[in-house]
Amino acid sequence: MWKVVPLCEAQRQDVKPKDILAGGLFRVCDTNTAMKGQDLFSDICNRRLGRRLSRQFVVQLYGCVLNCNYCYVTEYGVWGGYVEISSISIIESLVQSRCDVLHLMGGSPALYIENWIELIKEMECVFPQEYVFHSDLLLLEKEYDLSVLKTLAQPNVLLAVNVKGCTPNDFEKETRKQFYYDLFFSNLKKVVDSGVNFYITVTTRNLSLFNNMKENFSVLYGEEIVRDMFSITPIEYKALTFCPRAELQ
Repeated sequence: MWKVVPLCEAQRQDVKPKDILAGGLFRVCDTNTAMKGQDLFSDICNRRLGRRLSRQFVVQLYGCVLNCNYCYVTEYGVWGGYVEISSISIIESLVQSRCDVLHLMGGSPALYIENWIELIKEMECVFPQEYVFHSDLLLLEKEYDLSVLKTLAQPNVLLAVNVKGCTPNDFEKETRKQFYYDLFFSNLKKVVDSGVNFYITVTTRNLSLFNNMKENFSVLYGEEIVRDMFSITPIEYKALTFCPRAELQ
């Protein structure tokens, strides 16, 4: 069973009503317009998987290891009351949504990474090779299991490694959490070694530092790892200034 957190009141300020599904339990996201045009998922999906897809069926999972000051999900969306939903129920809702991509987001969806393959297998049983599985890695949730990552190295899986800030100081300032250097780079190496399809996003306010980071990653891991790497500038979402009623349980 998956711990799915419905959209909270604050989040609804930034989501179009027509994109809200099942009363807020799920939602649709068109990556061509997401993040004010900063999301390059569709182009990367086309380069990596040969399919230019943009309509994502979004499932928001409970919990996060960070506390980012710019996150539109907000604490109510991360730590709010969750609903336990089976994999088959999620896939049935995906089919009804007419989306092409199943996106497990958070919070920190990789807290549940060992269970991702269950959802992928269920997805493939319904419509083999028709849907793409997409989710996010922070590299700091816990120590990754290389064998688990290898099971995700499939032609219909595309993951995003989401880095917060270009330096440990930036990370701690933006996330209000300690940066664990050894865990971060140990997990990144495992992701690289696993052969899974992934790309890197870096949320930063400093493009100069981003370019330096990109160059350093290229030296450490080769040109391939930075091919689709891109920066994201934090957005002033309406959710951040919305004052909802108490939603945490």
